[in-house]
Amino acid sequence: MKKIRKKHIGILLVLLIPFWLIGISNYFFASTSFVLADGTRQWVGDIDGLLMTLVINLVIIGAWLAGLLTGYLDICITRTVDRILRKKKFIKENPKKILLHIGILFTIVILALIIEVFFSRFASIRDSGFGRLVRLTFYAAVQLSVYCIVVFRNRPEALFVSLSLVIGFLYIIAHPPLWYGWDSGIHYSWAIEESFLVNVSVTRADYLIANTPEFYSFFEYEIYNDLDGFISGRGDYTIFSYLKGTDTFSWLEVQNRTIYDRLAFWPSGLMIFIGRSLTLPPILIVKLSAAANHLLFILLVYLAMKRLTSGKYILAVIAMIPTVFVLSTSQGYDPWVIGFFILSFAYFFHELQNPETKISKISVVIIIGSMFLGLMPKAVYFPLMAVLYFIKKDKFKTQKGYRGYITAVSVAIIVTVLSFAVPYIVSGGGGGGDTRGGSEVNSSLQTMFILENPLAYAGILLRFLFSYVTDLSQNYVTHFAHMKYSSFPLLVWLMIALTMITDRNEKSSLTSGAGLKIVMTFFTFATLALISTSMYILITAVGANNINGVQPRYNIPLLFPFLYIVGSIKSLRGIYLKEYSNAIKTAYSCIVFGCMCFVLFVGVWEKFLPYYV
Repeated sequence: MKKIRKKHIGILLVLLIPFWLIGISNYFFASTSFVLADGTRQWVGDIDGLLMTLVINLVIIGAWLAGLLTGYLDICITRTVDRILRKKKFIKENPKKILLHIGILFTIVILALIIEVFFSRFASIRDSGFGRLVRLTFYAAVQLSVYCIVVFRNRPEALFVSLSLVIGFLYIIAHPPLWYGWDSGIHYSWAIEESFLVNVSVTRADYLIANTPEFYSFFEYEIYNDLDGFISGRGDYTIFSYLKGTDTFSWLEVQNRTIYDRLAFWPSGLMIFIGRSLTLPPILIVKLSAAANHLLFILLVYLAMKRLTSGKYILAVIAMIPTVFVLSTSQGYDPWVIGFFILSFAYFFHELQNPETKISKISVVIIIGSMFLGLMPKAVYFPLMAVLYFIKKDKFKTQKGYRGYITAVSVAIIVTVLSFAVPYIVSGGGGGGDTRGGSEVNSSLQTMFILENPLAYAGILLRFLFSYVTDLSQNYVTHFAHMKYSSFPLLVWLMIALTMITDRNEKSSLTSGAGLKIVMTFFTFATLALISTSMYILITAVGANNINGVQPRYNIPLLFPFLYIVGSIKSLRGIYLKEYSNAIKTAYSCIVFGCMCFVLFVGVWEKFLPYYV
């Protein structure tokens, strides 16, 4: 046991105290029933909130102990102190530069206010407090993005994080709560469940937001008649409660979920718990839960970019595709799946591109663990995990280490397959199927059709996959779910092609051999075939000649690993970015990030701002 010092205790207290305060606030001031139907305040001591706080504290203490025993806690403290000292020294040595940046940021705020005042006075814009906030945020975000591109122009990781925070915050603030994102209602109901430990309380706002048909009419009325009142949460009260895991928003016809399905909703559930404890208005709690997904996604992509030896801009462009931003700033498990897949493959590619160094234990844990976590809510992607077998033996210090790695990958694949195969078998082949597919859907009969007509189904599958993967339209890149499409999808595809070809170096050849390309293509095809087959069974009429329900967004987790390997073209290696001067590299960075920012802002301008003007 490492010696516990004052600095260790200090770090633990800094982590624990905020959640103690949140738990106390939850008990004395907040619960989902803090307002009664008649508008009077109800002071309810919520024991579930205290239990949730206790669980969070135990998790923090466990992580703290792990960091202490492994020495990572001391490493983090040392790095943090060093960084603070460097920043302090920089500020002391460059006071004029610091004042210049402060002045620029202040000017950005002033200009945003001037623009808002000008348009509010001379244009017919609705006078709404929240509408003004959205417009001000948009004006400021555009200017801040230009500022970030100039300041971090040669640092792709910092540029991605800063731009994603600025534009992502704008998306979260500006987007309508439910007309945005796929299956937002049902995903929000799942996040609500994860914000409770034992007893789930459902408020009027929860019900309206999670119950799509009723919410559409309510939302349209409230937005155009009393937007600020809706945001303030007036009249919210508990309509029913149930024991977690027993009723699960039964009006949405959702079956009970396993730990595999629940895990991806823990971050957003934690934010809902915090928002409820602080008695925030319902609309802000919804946006907090979306912010949790986006922050996690940014963190995972940042860690992946830091690890990559080449291809940082390829990853940045994929992570900043407007449709990916729609997914990461709304309710759902997609940012969890995409983010952990990216992190796993980034570490995997790093090991392939650095054959001279031995793989560390932490890298093994991240490669397998991140892939496994990403598969938990969407196990149908499991064929991709087979690519992890292709790390060579000589990357490991011992033969035992290599066998342990292969065993771990195999166990992860088996557990993932069993997580969806066992429930399917137990239910008798899937039963009647997904009710969204109509009365002609029957999973059991569809499975029998496939088994009895393998050649006929193979033809159906191949025809569908050909049209699916060759549809390079806005469906993949500028799709705003129920809000349809934004403009300039071709610009996004051009940025993908540009970075895929040019963002390479001498290490890229180690992840672009013919063998690895064939392997990646095969397992990508296998994954798409499995996704399509699952939709054919669950949501398509028995014996149909087409496949329903396969959305373009299902392709997104496959983009990074596929383009990283298959997109490296040996004959074009002479135009790789590494061959050019710093000035050209700077221009390259500004063009890539500038174009992606432009398309993201166009999405806000076309899809969000019309609701607030």
